[in-house]
Order: sequence, then C-alpha cells, then structure tokens
Amino acid sequence: MNIAPKKIWIAILAIIALSLVTTAIAYAWQSRSGASKTIQIYEAYDCDKLRIKTVEITDGKSSVDTALSYLPGPGGISTVAEYSKSFRIEDTVAHIDWPVEMAGLSNIDTSCALYAFLQPIEKTLTNIYPIKTVIHSMGGSVNAFYERMGLSCPTESAECDYDDVAIAIDNDFIITNVGNANGNGSITTSIIPIFAYQCDIYEVRNNVPLRYSKIDFFISKDEINASSVLIGTTPGGSAGSGECDLLENESILKLQPEPGRYKIWAVRYIDSKPDKRTPDFHITLNNASVKIPPACPGNCISNVADCVGAGMGILQNGLCSGANPICCEIEKPMCGGTCIANESDCTGKTKKIVQDTGCAGANPVCCLSEQQ
Repeated sequence: MNIAPKKIWIAILAIIALSLVTTAIAYAWQSRSGASKTIQIYEAYDCDKLRIKTVEITDGKSSVDTALSYLPGPGGISTVAEYSKSFRIEDTVAHIDWPVEMAGLSNIDTSCALYAFLQPIEKTLTNIYPIKTVIHSMGGSVNAFYERMGLSCPTESAECDYDDVAIAIDNDFIITNVGNANGNGSITTSIIPIFAYQCDIYEVRNNVPLRYSKIDFFISKDEINASSVLIGTTPGGSAGSGECDLLENESILKLQPEPGRYKIWAVRYIDSKPDKRTPDFHITLNNASVKIPPACPGNCISNVADCVGAGMGILQNGLCSGANPICCEIEKPMCGGTCIANESDCTGKTKKIVQDTGCAGANPVCCLSEQQ
C-alpha cells in the first residue's frame, strides 16, 4: 500500500493551517498595537483662533469618543466626556446635554469664553461623519442652555421657544412693511418680503464698519401665550442703506399661515448674541392677502391718564399693543367754530381755517365765525 501521497497531503494541509493561524495572530497583534487611526481635534487660542491637533484613536474607542475625551467643557472645566450629562447622535445632529449646575459658572458667556468652548466642539464634531450640527441643552432644556449663554436658539431644534428669551426693544429698529407693493406678499406665505430698517452697521472701529451678523424674523398669532415661529434669517444690512430685508428664498416657512391677526418682529445679532429686537408689527392675514392696520397717529401709551395736554387727546383702540396698548392721537387745537365737510359750506362773514385742527372724519374743515 502506497501511503506517501497521503502523508504529503497531510503535510501540505498542516502548512496551510499554520500559515492561516500565523496570519491571524499577526493581524490581531497589529490591530492591538501601532495600527491605530488618527483624528483632528480643534483647539482655541488667542481668544478667537483655532488650531488643529492630531491625536490617535486607540483602545477600541470611536472617533467621537476620542474627540469628547479631548474637547474642553465650559470655562475649560474638565472635558466634554467627563462634564456633560449625556451625548447622543440623531440622524446628522449631535446632542450634548450639560448639568444644570453649569448655569452657576461665572464668565462662561464672554465672547472669548464662548468661542473657546463652542467652536472647538462644533468644528471637531462636524468633521466626523455623519454629524452636521451640534445642539446643546442644559438639564434637558435647549432653551435653558442658549438663554444662559446669551445665544440664539438653533433653528434645527424643534424645542426652541423664541418667546422664552426677553430681548430689549430698539424703537429705531423697525419693520416698515411686509409683502410686495400691492400688499399681497408672496404666494407661499402672504408676508414675504419683509422690510426692516436700522440693522446694518452697529459701530465703526478704526474706520472699519462693524455689521450685525444676522437678522432673525419671527411670527406669532396676536394672542396671549401664542407660540412663535422663525420665518427666516438674512445677513445684517442685506439690502444696503441700513436695511435688512427678508426675501422669499430666505424664508423657511413651508405653509401659508391660516387667516387671522398676527404680529411679526425681528431680532438682530452681534456675532452670535442677540442685540435688540423690533417693536411688534401687526398684520391681518386673509387668505393670500395682507392687510396692514393703520398706525397710531400719535403715541402708544400704557394708561389713559397719560394722554394729556391742551388738545383733544383722542383715544383709539386696536392700533397699539404690548405694554403700551392705548393710542393717544397727536393733539390738535380745538376748533373755535363749527366742523364742516367742505370749505364751500363755510359762508357768510366768516373766514375758513383748514389747517390741522380738532376737526376730522366726515367734517374735517373748521369754519370759524367772525364777529362783526
């Protein structure tokens, strides 16, 4: 019996098996040692600058885990991995929740501190697939975090409540009109474009004009505790000459608001911090048209008693709102004669006075009798 060929095949199979085992051991050893990947971590320096630090991903950590273990927390406290309460990724959005104790930290909302805290996180994480956006919260509240830091709530978050943050009003920063020339607005929303003024340059430093970074436009129903919706955002001074107009291609509204009375306002920003907001601009939406209520011909006041003076002090409702809901008309001198409809009705030995007087409405002309 010839058994040599059988021994040869056994030897060949043993060599192949030994080769496979050796390869597997070498691969495993290589994976455990110097075959690690690297990741780029952004570091802040000199207040508003970033530099890149390359670090290795080892010990089976993911790119995100490695990044969080290097990125600093607010005010440089510890790291994101150690100080944050939780971290999760939903679709393309990274959510970082911070402890409520963070609200008590001092000097974390200065421009330099904000940059050193948020920019490295943003730049590092958005370079890791699939993250495109980073949203922060504090104690589970997105509003609480951005209000504490003095920042605008990100538009990507459905949790944002734009009424939750009180922003001072600048009465010179105003919305002057909505819709196109005939008042119909765009087909989509009935309110676009929106025209605003005093939202271009906030300071000239060393002969260099400093511009507002962006202008957010909001809308809500004109009723108590109505929720607010971000209409869209435009750059500061987008229309030139101190204007910032929200155009149709900048609107994020997908559906036309239902008919009713609404208020629109805008907020301007310096860098990422809200600066001032406009007074409310009231409109009435009726299907595809916008009806703009008449403006108060005088001053909006809080109490009837504040409408004083030698003139008539006519009070009207519906033209003012908010903290000053009463419209006190521009005071006019009283007509010492009779208010009539037309100058021709003022006959006899009289003189007609047609300048601004206490006559209005259907009888705007003051006919003053002349004593003979």
